[in-house]
Amino acid sequence: MECEQFSLSLKDLLQSWKVRGQLHPLLHQAIEDRLIEVLAQKEGIEIQVRELQEAADRYRQQHGLQRSEATREWLQEKHLTLEDFEASFARSLRRRKLAEKVTADQIERYFAEHRTEFDQARLSQILVEKEGVADELCSQIKEDGADFALLARAHSIDPESKQAGGYLGILSRDDMPSIIEAAVFGAKAGEVLGPFQTREGFHLVRVEEILSAELKQAREIIRDRLFARWLEEKK
Repeated sequence: MECEQFSLSLKDLLQSWKVRGQLHPLLHQAIEDRLIEVLAQKEGIEIQVRELQEAADRYRQQHGLQRSEATREWLQEKHLTLEDFEASFARSLRRRKLAEKVTADQIERYFAEHRTEFDQARLSQILVEKEGVADELCSQIKEDGADFALLARAHSIDPESKQAGGYLGILSRDDMPSIIEAAVFGAKAGEVLGPFQTREGFHLVRVEEILSAELKQAREIIRDRLFARWLEEKK
């Protein structure tokens, strides 16, 4: 059976995006991209061909697109032209260079004023479903000297940390529920805290190490934060 031909107007397209809640984010991003382009021109920021090539090469390396044929197939799959591909890197480079220029003289002062916000902690946890179980495990650790890692392997319900003896790795303040964050950054290395209740269950947390913030690690986060604020004012 042959399908009837039909047309799709720009109005139809916009209405479809609108009812799905996609129109506002798309417009917001388009406005921001154009605004950055205009502001970058005013600041005398230029993107060199070499910079575009290096960015494209890094992307291809990371995504297994070293062969030109693989790149062509990937572009076809994404319905992109080579010009679209290069334009995406130009946008990213333009944004980064503009952000670096307009925030360069503010980053160190911001870090000095907000240093503790960027502290991190190396943590382990035991997560269980019932408060009574958490209380019992806490008692075994603090009063009987039970091994935290062994108890985590035996009792924790967190599949990601269980086999590592509860080890979670290095977390920033934003990675933790506020109730746990407040306790962790008021504790010393080796302390076992909790139990804390979240929607996941009841947590016992061991503070392995508190890592004081360093500007080198926080610089990019601060730059993006300050740039977002600056850009919002320009909008």
